[in-house]
Amino acid sequence: MKLSILVTVLLCLFSVAVFGQSDFREGYIVKVSNDTIYGLLDYKSIKASTKKCTFKANQKASKETFGSDELLSYRFIDGKYFVSKTIVLNNVEDHLFLEYLIDGIVDMYFVNDEFSKDHYFFDNGDGVLMELKNDKKELYKDGVTYRQESKEYIGLLKYSFKDSPALASQMDDLKLNHQSLIKVASEYHEQVCLTEECIVFEKKRKKEGPKFGLIVGYNTVSARSKSEYVRFLDGVNFETYTYPRFGLYLKQKLSFINENIFVQYAGTYSQTKFVSTDSVIHVTTRVYGLTLEQSSRFNNSLTFRYEFPQGIIRPTFQFGGMFNYFVETHNVRGPESFWDLSIGQEVYEIEEFANQEVGFMCGIGLLGEIKGKEIFLDFKYQRGFIKGVLYYGYPHLNYNVITDTFLVNLGFQLF
Repeated sequence: MKLSILVTVLLCLFSVAVFGQSDFREGYIVKVSNDTIYGLLDYKSIKASTKKCTFKANQKASKETFGSDELLSYRFIDGKYFVSKTIVLNNVEDHLFLEYLIDGIVDMYFVNDEFSKDHYFFDNGDGVLMELKNDKKELYKDGVTYRQESKEYIGLLKYSFKDSPALASQMDDLKLNHQSLIKVASEYHEQVCLTEECIVFEKKRKKEGPKFGLIVGYNTVSARSKSEYVRFLDGVNFETYTYPRFGLYLKQKLSFINENIFVQYAGTYSQTKFVSTDSVIHVTTRVYGLTLEQSSRFNNSLTFRYEFPQGIIRPTFQFGGMFNYFVETHNVRGPESFWDLSIGQEVYEIEEFANQEVGFMCGIGLLGEIKGKEIFLDFKYQRGFIKGVLYYGYPHLNYNVITDTFLVNLGFQLF
């Protein structure tokens, strides 16, 4: 089976798995009738969570979708809490689910709009939601453009926290984010309210360290040569070889972006070899066998991985870049160019074959766990570019070797 066909089939299978993925977690909904129903809620991105809520009574039940006009609120057990509110967002009145950050003397809310811009709102007890703004303006002075933040939100909060002058005086450097707003609202509540407890709904994320493990597998490499100036290299194909590979990986969750996104570095060692044995004939050129051989290759890749959260065996997707270093390079001259026997024969020789390769990669895979340690199977496609130089009188002529690599990796987490 050709590599392109195999990659297409794998991507189709991956697409089927992706569309069937959801992340249902324990929680409850509160209907407009004030009825509370416990069940499972689909955990989605913050932007999607503001538009609708997907609920089912249990794992076997069918899914129901509710809009912000059908529910008063919904909440994940010990997790995020969303309430239905009418707000003015980007100068347009809208009815959305807002993430409820803190319930105290001052309530704080958060929403991410359709342009992926963050917005914070607060209610100082009168039931009116006001946005905490920090507009950025450009000022032009003496030929230089300056960008200035309005920090309007600091003035609004200082006024709202007037019952605690000491706290208000410390707010000049307050940041407009979850952590800072929750902290200052909690401190204000503790100072001015002695009868009721302040409730923070924002779940503290558990910091996770990197995961480290082993990789074993194999790679199948095919290559072709391409030159803009040297005709006999155009269309030269090399034989395909398969070699085992082994190495290590290091993976870190990017919780600040998404709980299911990781960045992974993998360093593996394998052999590879490019050999062209068939002659290629052009109108005025005859090419004999060409061997470009690397005794070993150290492959470095840096990829972003998305790991779907549901199921014992979960699909994954990844993309990124790679850099290969050939530990040893061995070139065998093969091509000869016959122009005109009455004039003579010119011989092209490979003067240099680069010991570096750069490119990109993408892949799909499956992920599971055994005794708390992850194990994964990845299928990757890698496109690489190797630069070389031909000696042809003067000057030197550059050419490229383009590689297509299909990789199968089996990974085992060590710690």
